[in-house]
Amino acid sequence: MTNGTYHPEPSGDLPGATNKGMSAGDRSGSLPRSASEQTSPRHASASPYTREGTLDSDRNSGETSDDDGAFFGPPSSFRVEEVGDVPPLGATYRTVLGRSAQAVLASRPAAGLPEVALAAGPVRADAEHLTAYQHLVGAPVDDTLPPGFVHVLAFPLAVALMARADFPFSPLGMIHVSNRITQTRPVRLGEELTVTAWAHDAREHKRGTTVDLSVLARTSKGEPVWSGRATYLAKGSAPTGLDRGPAAEERPRVEIPHRPQALWAVSESDIHTYAQVSRDRNPIHTSRLGARAFGFPRRIAHGMYTAARALHAAGRPGSTTWDVEFGSPVILPAKVAYAQVNDVMQASGAPYAGAVEHREADNGPITTRSVVWDPKRGKVHATTVVTTAGS
Repeated sequence: MTNGTYHPEPSGDLPGATNKGMSAGDRSGSLPRSASEQTSPRHASASPYTREGTLDSDRNSGETSDDDGAFFGPPSSFRVEEVGDVPPLGATYRTVLGRSAQAVLASRPAAGLPEVALAAGPVRADAEHLTAYQHLVGAPVDDTLPPGFVHVLAFPLAVALMARADFPFSPLGMIHVSNRITQTRPVRLGEELTVTAWAHDAREHKRGTTVDLSVLARTSKGEPVWSGRATYLAKGSAPTGLDRGPAAEERPRVEIPHRPQALWAVSESDIHTYAQVSRDRNPIHTSRLGARAFGFPRRIAHGMYTAARALHAAGRPGSTTWDVEFGSPVILPAKVAYAQVNDVMQASGAPYAGAVEHREADNGPITTRSVVWDPKRGKVHATTVVTTAGS
């Protein structure tokens, strides 16, 4: 999988001791503040949702509701498999490689998406791990888990689902085309989460088939606090027996802003560190030969690294819906441009002065849109739309 998709790793975790009781003040000097030295506007906001999320097991879309923030789990017809701890990406990758080798002799069986949801937990953030992530993507260093960090914790469970023998596509080569994360309130260091992952909504696409992988995170008390929905593209013909819906409506072409607000240097060292922090060591990010095997001239950056930099350049939301559309991969080393825009589909040529926001109504939600692009080639790497509560 490429550009933010399946990023397998060999065995091994982030080096260093664990100190779950360490405070934000104690953690502030752990790593060089390469990304977080840049100043950016901050949005202080309360939760945009007026009631606790509820579970409606009869829905099969697995999506979060845009109007009230309610979270939905897998359909009631799905079998839930408890897997204990979240499977490590390294072990899952070895499983995928073994099945890919077998696929040379025999194709995957004809089937639809597995009607199975994987459940894991408890999941608890490590203070050193959290600090490393915050420094790297420019997030404030405190005891709040950024939305992208919860993704790092939960992502391996979705990969484990795709690695199953009854999943109709091989995870290798799948393309991460978009991502939506919804977080109802800040998640704090020390909170234990349980996570559930399932696949749904296979759709036609002009280049193959798209599939959604959803993950829902709940606290130990059952409160839904975070959900992620990642859309992946599998190129080529659809497997026999896969029921697909109509293709999603194509997005209008993104226009690049006239001038950037910031230029970011993305080095191989940055991505090596992100691979350690995210435990996401796919060879397309860590090996020149691995990148070439998938058609890239050099190593590429993780898509979620780029997206997280854009999110925190606009300010850290405590409660938010964060949409990302991925475009051209960032080939290392690179210099990328970033700007917030008045309209994500029609860039503003006006001078930039702080955050460019759109408020739907007085005291209503605030939408912040941004674009990350290659300033030399004029190719868009990612577009983000972040909606937070109003003041």
